[in-house]
Parts: sequence; C-alpha cells; structure tokens
Amino acid sequence: MVERLGQFFRDHFSHWVYRRLPPSRSVTLNNSNLFIFPSKAGFGFLLLIVLCWLVATNYDNNLVFAITCLLVAVFVITILPTFSNLSGLTLKVFRATPTFAGEQSVVDLILRQDQSHCRESLSLSFEGDDSVTTTLCGRGDVHIKVPLFAPRRGLYNPGRLTVESVYPLGLLRAWTKLDFD
Repeated sequence: MVERLGQFFRDHFSHWVYRRLPPSRSVTLNNSNLFIFPSKAGFGFLLLIVLCWLVATNYDNNLVFAITCLLVAVFVITILPTFSNLSGLTLKVFRATPTFAGEQSVVDLILRQDQSHCRESLSLSFEGDDSVTTTLCGRGDVHIKVPLFAPRRGLYNPGRLTVESVYPLGLLRAWTKLDFD
C-alpha cells in the first residue's frame, strides 16, 4: 500500500516536472525551472529551531529566544546564495559518446555562465548513475563529462539530468531536472 502510494506521488511529480520543463537543446536556469527545498541537514536544522523555540517558551529564557531568532535568520538568509549558485547557468549537450550495450557512456555537456562569480559544488547526474561535482569560476564555457550507463542497444534516452547544489551551508538544496532534446 505504501509502495503504491509512493509510486503514485512519483508519477504525478514526474508528469508535473515534464509539463513545467519540456525537452530542449539548451537550458538557462532561472526562476521558472529551479526548485529549492531543505536538505536532510536542513530538516534537522528546522527541528533544532523548533526545539530551541519550545525550550525558550517553556523556560521563558530570552537568550534562547535570541539564539532561535538567529538560527531562523541564518536559515532564511541561506536561501538567496543557494538559489543564485545555479541561477543564470546555461547547459547545453555537446555530444554523447557511442558505446556498446551494458557499458558506461559519457555525455559531454557545456556549462556557460555570463557572470564572473564562482559557482561552488555543482552536482550533475542522470538518474541511477554516478554524479559529477564541479566548480565554475569566471566567465566562459566549461566542458563536463557526465557518466551514463547504457543498458541496451540502439538509440537510448537517458532521462532527465539532475543539476543540484547545496552550497553554501548544506541546509537547502537547489535543483532542477532537465530533459535535453
């Protein structure tokens, strides 16, 4: 029952993402195709905030109230740097190396940024495959090789590419799932 319910939510989420992010050759990440949500560490941090607030309320302790407000401020302020780490980045497929069935293939991606700031710990992966983590500094293009397992012969659709970042504190995860045409 629980497995069927989980599959139901995954199917509806995939359908929603497909309508929101249709396949294209080149994608520039912006407000409409980036999502941000707390990571596991972020949920632990929110639990710590709730516990601190309960302790401060129960014992009427102003110092713990101040610490709780500081922790909430850190959490809220982290949203903007996490989002801007991916926003404005352009991804384009350069080529995919041919391979035999059951072997590892490589998809060459071009990452382009027009801003000159550094983008830390960008993680790129196809579903079920290893992720590649990179850092971009300065303007220009960077070629990234993302591994992809090819289970069968013929033309193969690798599915959606997940691009994510938990920079700077690991409390929030900015991500997107891109489908290249």
